[in-house]
Amino acid sequence: MPRVKSRADVHEVYSPKSRAQQFPEVDFRFLVHVAANISRAVALVHKHGHVIGDINHGSVLVSNDGTAVLIDCDSMQISSGGRSYACDMGVDVFTPPELQGKSFRGLVRTANHDAFGLAVLLFYLLFMGRHPFAGRYLGRGDMPIEQAIREFRFAYGSDRQATQMEAPPFTVPIKAMGASIAARFEEAFGRQGIARRPTALQWIGELESLARSLKQCAADSTHFHNANAGGCPWCPIEQAAYVRLFGERISPTVPGGTVSVRELWAAICAVNGPGPLPDLPVTITTHKSLQSRIRRIWVGIRKVASFAVACAGIVGCAAARKGDGGLFWFIAGMIAAVFVWPRPSSAAKSAFEDADRKWKAARSDWENHGGDNRFRDRRRELEALKNELANLPDERTRRLQALNQEREKLQRSAYLDRFRLDRAEIPLIGEARVAMLASYGVETAADVDYRKVDGIPGFGQRLTKNLLAWRREHEKNFRFNSKEAIDPKVIAAMERDLNAKQVKLANELRGGPLQLRQIEVEVQRARSQLRPRLEEAWNTRSIAEDEMRV
Repeated sequence: MPRVKSRADVHEVYSPKSRAQQFPEVDFRFLVHVAANISRAVALVHKHGHVIGDINHGSVLVSNDGTAVLIDCDSMQISSGGRSYACDMGVDVFTPPELQGKSFRGLVRTANHDAFGLAVLLFYLLFMGRHPFAGRYLGRGDMPIEQAIREFRFAYGSDRQATQMEAPPFTVPIKAMGASIAARFEEAFGRQGIARRPTALQWIGELESLARSLKQCAADSTHFHNANAGGCPWCPIEQAAYVRLFGERISPTVPGGTVSVRELWAAICAVNGPGPLPDLPVTITTHKSLQSRIRRIWVGIRKVASFAVACAGIVGCAAARKGDGGLFWFIAGMIAAVFVWPRPSSAAKSAFEDADRKWKAARSDWENHGGDNRFRDRRRELEALKNELANLPDERTRRLQALNQEREKLQRSAYLDRFRLDRAEIPLIGEARVAMLASYGVETAADVDYRKVDGIPGFGQRLTKNLLAWRREHEKNFRFNSKEAIDPKVIAAMERDLNAKQVKLANELRGGPLQLRQIEVEVQRARSQLRPRLEEAWNTRSIAEDEMRV
């Protein structure tokens, strides 16, 4: 057998923390390449009629060029001369549901059983060390990974609502890999997989297609993602979880170059904008029809008649001093005057109210779409971005000061990161629980924290106590070195973060003038389209008001 050297266990590739140590320069393209090569190795075994049986992350080694080597071949299920020599070993978290709980001794397995373990291994690679069945069960009681596998509770599947499973936080949605790969995982982990799961040859084709579809993220040059499945899935995870998934190699210089804030802001200020709204229409001379003129004459006659009747009432009041009937004629005259005085009809009132509503609606649209509020708001947002960009040097100084104040904490964390959970012997913490911890971002002693572990499904007081005791044992041996400088990787991570922020802010400001000009064009177009409607609404309202007054 050839000697295997200069290679790392596959879990050193898919785990972000260990990948930063073993493969600091790789990105997601490398993971897809490794996944395809593992599929090729498994396909070759199946081509010769054999079955691996005990597929797990301890049986694959990966080199710097992404080639994969299968080890522990002495445990494979070999078929020869019509006889099969069984593989008597297996790891529960890689075992298909139909074999869960069964003894492996003498058990003859098939390539379809291997297909489940291969799919788990590929899922680990593409989803940053997350096990496909490690999630939060929304029902009653705990849901260990082995039980979730038996009950087909794929934590990332489309039937999560039915299976009552929820993926861990800060994980990539399955659709980020594309619809085709998502469908293959559904087939591998669903009930239909008992009859047939995607083969290693099928996975080769799917992964090659994914590799061809990868494009570089505009915000971070180390991020590559499926161009057909939306935006970059890595950026929000890094921002929310404060982790670095790719690109951990220390670079002597930080890319990005210098940015002239003054020039960027001058280009933005050169866009004048649409300006304030023009004055609303004020008075419109309406054409009065013959019918309207006749109504006006009639209204005048009624007003004169009403005045005359009122005068008669006053005369009646004076007559009341000379005779007993004067008071009666006064009261009658006043009532008649009120009755004769003209009033607007209900139809005229209704027409005016309708015209007034339309006028108010037209005026509201005029102010909302024709005003310069959008322009001024975006201008203020760009000004805030400009200030943030200008203050990046001060932010760098503050961050360096904060790192100096936290040197002991950083040294302790780096020390505890040396102790991995998958290599530890902790009471009651086996393979499945280690996989659950890793799916929730707990991989080393540095990650073990009471609040963090307490929120992981299946970890009660006893298991949490065991984990904390294991961390304390290692923590006792830590010694702070006050003369030791800050880890260059920590400085590099800070510089990368600031550089990415600078690039993002500068890009937004560069696009500012175009955005403002687009808003200006849209506002001017809205004004030209809305003004005829506004003037018509005002004209209609003015006529209705005039009619009501008549």
